Amino acid sequence: MKRNILARRAASAALAACMMFSLSAPALAASTDALLQQSTAAKNAVSVLDEENDMMAEEPEYQMNLKYGSITVYIGDDGKQYAKQGDNEAQQSGNLSITTDGSTTANTLTIEGGTIGAKVTLSNVKIETTSNAAVSVSGNVELIIAGTNTNTLRSGTDHAGVEKADDNGTLTISGTGTLEAYGGQGGAGIGGARNKNAGNIVIEGGTIKANGGTWGAGIGGGQSAAGQNITIRDGNVTAIPGGEAAGIGGGYQGSGKNITIEGGTVYSRSGGGSGPVAAIGGGRVYGKGENIQITGGNVTLKTVDDDDIYIGNGQEEAEIDPSKLLGTITKLDKDGNQVDEIVQYFKITINDTPVTRKNYTDILGNDILYYDIEKKTLKLKDGKSFESALTITAPEDVSIDLEADASHVVNGDLTVNGAKDVKVTKLGGGAAAAIEGKAEIRCSGDVILQNWGGDTHDGRNLTKYGLTVQANTVTTEGGINGEAIIDCTRDIVLGNEWGTTVSKLTVKNANNVTVTSGSAYRSIEQGVEITCSGTVKISGTRPIEGDVKIDAGEDVSLECVGDHDVIDIKAAGKVELNSYRLNPNLGKVIFNQTNGKPYVYFTAKSSEEYKDSRITRIPEIIESSYLRIEPRRLTALP
Repeated sequence: MKRNILARRAASAALAACMMFSLSAPALAASTDALLQQSTAAKNAVSVLDEENDMMAEEPEYQMNLKYGSITVYIGDDGKQYAKQGDNEAQQSGNLSITTDGSTTANTLTIEGGTIGAKVTLSNVKIETTSNAAVSVSGNVELIIAGTNTNTLRSGTDHAGVEKADDNGTLTISGTGTLEAYGGQGGAGIGGARNKNAGNIVIEGGTIKANGGTWGAGIGGGQSAAGQNITIRDGNVTAIPGGEAAGIGGGYQGSGKNITIEGGTVYSRSGGGSGPVAAIGGGRVYGKGENIQITGGNVTLKTVDDDDIYIGNGQEEAEIDPSKLLGTITKLDKDGNQVDEIVQYFKITINDTPVTRKNYTDILGNDILYYDIEKKTLKLKDGKSFESALTITAPEDVSIDLEADASHVVNGDLTVNGAKDVKVTKLGGGAAAAIEGKAEIRCSGDVILQNWGGDTHDGRNLTKYGLTVQANTVTTEGGINGEAIIDCTRDIVLGNEWGTTVSKLTVKNANNVTVTSGSAYRSIEQGVEITCSGTVKISGTRPIEGDVKIDAGEDVSLECVGDHDVIDIKAAGKVELNSYRLNPNLGKVIFNQTNGKPYVYFTAKSSEEYKDSRITRIPEIIESSYLRIEPRRLTALP
């Protein structure tokens, strides 16, 4: 029977998700390492003993009733689980269920799991004792709360409702039923007895109501004792402490350390009293809260006195990093009024609205934009367009992919600050631009802008009033109306099969720059200025209009040059210029070989005769439709 899972869970209880807020990082490292080592050893022992003792097969349920006497469950020398009631002979009972049939008894349940681990189910149990712990556990124990039953455990003075020994074992509570645990004076609801620390408590399910006795934590340490290595993964958990103790963490004068909430619904309040105490963390006076992590779940915290705190210790409220919070933290004052709500914030803002765990499926309430948490991508819903200006701020690990099957993608300006990759795609619609305004994009990754909508005569524009980009690479398919100002670390590839590619182009920095156009349209309409470390290639059968200024680290090729005042080129490689077929001459050309090196030039494409710039300077006015310039080599050119 698969019953000895406690040791397997011990490591993950301490090594919970990322640290959300920390008052002592070194303490976290030390406690985590120690718990990992002990849990790894326990895990190995469990695996071996499971195989050797044939404990993987399911056993029939063995039920015992506490009204006939107190019960002790333990692991025998043979590695198997036994249960002993009163003076009766112990019975092997791997699949053990304990009940009182809903009636109240003063008899108690003791579970000694050792390193192997014991597993016990509570079903409709009611225990009320004045001098002992209703249920006490030691070693590795899995306590299952059965079905829809309510199990009520009330312990006597100095004892916890479910009393966890101060040892290296792990108590895991799971199931679908209800457990109400009440500590006596000085005892925790679930955890330590008076003056006894409690650690390695994991809650994985059920409805759990843990009520500490006077000076005892709801879940954690008893009076003058600490509660540590406490993990809540799921379930509906309520933690009510006694006076001056924490709801989850330390009892009066006790610290609360390594507390993690990964999921479920959790309510915890402070104990109040004559001094500050935490809802989660340390008790009053000497209690400290360290390494408290809330990475999931819906958590409600309440203080009962004005000077109490929500998370931390008696002197300082812990800082919360909302970017690592997967759930919600609601803070209530002593009158139950909400004073704050903290939800996971993805460090994304849309038109000044933060994207949080609450609104990520419908960010602005218009059912248009959503954030895909798994892919870390901001998207439009169902091909819809955004019907106003759109401003996005995002961290460098978040991408933006706006795709709309509509007349436009954004009906206004698009501004992106931060983000990784940015992609805008228009799939359908008519003559409107994909971005019916200007676009300003500053990101760490790649920018892809595409317009596949509209008829061929529409021009398929990307922007209406210009484009400014700072990115890694830029790739476009569609026209950029207005000036395009691009600053890239790598390549730029601009194209438009159905219209002018760029009205005016300025490249401040790039590697290689390629601009192409369809056969009937211009690649560049109002001039170009490019600075890059690699090659420049501008091609098309319609002319580049306007002045051309290029500073390139390698080759430059201008396929079709039309009306201009000047072509000004500096390059380290080969330069090839072709005028538009209706213009017989290239006109004014200024050229400088990088670092002042000598070069040769040709004025006819088929000619093998070159002129050496050291002997014959290049004419200021090129009275030919073709010019090729090459660095002068030591060997003779053809």
